[in-house]
Amino acid sequence: MRCARASIGATALALALSCTAVTDNRASAEPATHATFIFGGDVLIHTPLWNHAQRIARANGNRNGFDFRPMFDDVRELISGADLAVCHLETPIAPRGEALSTFPLFGVPREIIPA
Repeated sequence: MRCARASIGATALALALSCTAVTDNRASAEPATHATFIFGGDVLIHTPLWNHAQRIARANGNRNGFDFRPMFDDVRELISGADLAVCHLETPIAPRGEALSTFPLFGVPREIIPA
């Protein structure tokens, strides 16, 4: 699902924000401070994406699960390098024991959380 990774990557890159508070070190002994924020939006899991995640999991020996991690490979370093990263999950997680569902009442695999 190259297009899914590209879409997630483009969203994260477009919303990357780096803020620097500059201080005059001549007037103070305190060093300048720096914080990096990443805001990625609308991670929207549809049936084709969870089917792909299920195929990835099966290929890696997990017959009953989902593996969304490779879908974030292109942006993982950017996101994990931020001081604060917020990735908005557009869909609710399906409660344990309930079937997965899509539009209009979403319920997606919980394996998206650690991805």
